[in-house]
Amino acid sequence: MAVYKDKKRGTWYTSFPYVDWTGKRCRKLKRGFLTKKEAQNWENHFKLQKANSLDMTFEDFYGIYETDVSIHDI
Repeated sequence: MAVYKDKKRGTWYTSFPYVDWTGKRCRKLKRGFLTKKEAQNWENHFKLQKANSLDMTFEDFYGIYETDVSIHDI
């Protein structure tokens, strides 16, 4: 996990590499977390969504599905 403290803003951010569904290596940067734990949780959730395998619980899979469907229903 790559979570860092932004001394200028006083917030936490995460920056880490990942491989997208096409096999391309990418880097993700997300800023503005109030706590280190919040940044770590966001990073873990992001990596779980981008995982190429179905090595996750059905509950996690269904949560991702619900989020995707609700975005498209608007």
